[in-house]
Parts: sequence; C-alpha cells; structure tokens
Amino acid sequence: GASGEIGVSQVKRAKPDGYTVGIVNLPGYFFVPMHRKASYSTSDLTLVARVVSDPTVMVTRKDSKLTDLKQVVAQLKSAPSSLSAGHNGIGTNGHLAMARLEKAADIKLNAIPYNGSAQQKTAIAGNQLDIAFLAGSEVPDPDNEATPMRLLAQFTKTKVARLSALPTTYDLGFPVEMTAERGFAAPNGVPPLVLARLQKAIENAMKDPEYIKAARNDAPFLSYLGGADWSRQLDLDRKAYEEIARTLPND
Repeated sequence: GASGEIGVSQVKRAKPDGYTVGIVNLPGYFFVPMHRKASYSTSDLTLVARVVSDPTVMVTRKDSKLTDLKQVVAQLKSAPSSLSAGHNGIGTNGHLAMARLEKAADIKLNAIPYNGSAQQKTAIAGNQLDIAFLAGSEVPDPDNEATPMRLLAQFTKTKVARLSALPTTYDLGFPVEMTAERGFAAPNGVPPLVLARLQKAIENAMKDPEYIKAARNDAPFLSYLGGADWSRQLDLDRKAYEEIARTLPND
C-alpha cells in the first residue's frame, strides 16, 4: 500500500537477522522519498538481490497511424501535446520513461495517469488513448490482445531477448532507459554471512525450472543482480530522477 511505503517501513523496523525481508518495486521504491516526505529513506534498507528487470515499452493500437517512435517524436515536434499518453502514476516506470523521453527529444506529450496497466490497455482498445507506457511483461503477445497492439520501442540500451525485433530508444537516437525492477531488500545490519546466504538462495532459486515455469510472463525478464551491484546501478541514475522529482508538485 501507499506506493509500497507501508511494506518498506515494516522491513525497516524489523530485527536485522535475515528472517524478515521485503519486496521492493523500482523505480517507485527510490522515487517516492525524492518526490515527497516519506516514512523511509532508501538508506534505511539494504538491497539483497534484483530478480526482475522488465523494460518499459511504448504501445499503441495495431491499426494506429503511429508506426514507430521517430514518427511519434516528429508529430509532437510539429504539434506539442497532440498525442495522449498513459502511465500508471507519478514515480512509476511509465511516468519516468515519459518524462525522460520528453527531455531527451524536447517534446511534450498529453500525459494521462491511470490506476493501472489494465486501465491503460482498455483505453487504448477503446481509442481513448493514443499511446501507453507499459512494462514488457504486460504485453507478452501484442497480436493476441483483445485489441491487437503494436510495440513502438523498448526503453533500454541493449535489446532484451524476448523483444529482439523491437528497436531500443538508443537505436533510434534517444538515450533514455527505464525498466521496472523487482527484488529483495532487508533491514540494515543483517550480518554479511546471512546476507550472502540469502543472495545465493535467491540466485539458485532463479535457475530452478519450477520457479521459471511459475514466473510465467515474467520469466523472459528474470535478471539476477546482487544487492551491491544493484545499488551502484541505481546511484548512476539518481541525479536524473532527482531532477524530475524537483519539477513535480508535492502531494
């Protein structure tokens, strides 16, 4: 609840013995304290391991006049805000992908927040929305959606295997990357040996065929990363997200 704040705060207060861990969803986990006063800081928890790295994708109806990201940018250059674009709220991967694209391409979309990806997909299907910003796992088979969809770009530096035919933003000349990431975090102070044991257990579980089968749509986006490396990766992007947070009104 509350963009994950309730769960994170519970983990923050837990005994650091390795028996209480939490699931964190990024970018919301680190963006919430940047954007507003929160009951936690990202320095209150230790990241244990990333499990999923799910790229943001730009989506439209398959029968849309929009066929690629460059066409979207060209239209918005000539007519700012002429295309409506959905996201799942401030601090979500879709919102931040949109904000970073607007800055990189010097364009302006007509941004519309939704309560979830299902609402965005319904609006796309009903021709009430031109573009949706979703996670790749949410459109595993665009042609077989209730209303067939077209993917316009993936917001990554390098192509994800599941989306190998889809150009990246970097391929198209827009240096914008945004993924929805999920993983484990623990209270600060967990003994290093316990932390290492947790990381190894997670890494081993992610190789288990039964787990991969149970992961379903997430399976193509499973991406293990140890907590220290995950933290360093997030630090590289922190400045860009802080700049976005400063432009937003406080809740």
